[in-house]
Amino acid sequence: MIKVGGITLAQSPRTDITYDTMHLLGEGVELIEFGGIDHLSKYEAQRLELIPNDYILTSRLRDGTEIRLSRSYVLASLQSGIHLLEKQGVKFIMMFCTGDFGGALKSSIPLIEPNKILLGIVPQLTNAKKIVI
Repeated sequence: MIKVGGITLAQSPRTDITYDTMHLLGEGVELIEFGGIDHLSKYEAQRLELIPNDYILTSRLRDGTEIRLSRSYVLASLQSGIHLLEKQGVKFIMMFCTGDFGGALKSSIPLIEPNKILLGIVPQLTNAKKIVI
């Protein structure tokens, strides 16, 4: 069994993402998830205040409720989650978010950040300066 990690900003599990992801990874793969605010109840999570002038990220709680979070609030927790997943022996970690973390997250194993992939691929799809008008 190969272990891979999945990190979300808010709460795990992210069944809306993992349903499709697990089909791509195939059998013999165990997905271990971590959420930046897994330790909070829905009530506590919804009471978090946004930090003025901070980068705002959108995610969801385990019941599917959308939530907005300040990047500064979740960075330390996400980094702790990365270390926890590394200790559990995952081969790589997938971020379940397209937000920009400004290079703040560090990992000793491959950390797949969708925003970096999109920034590399999207410009190759068109000669236009923007793909949305």
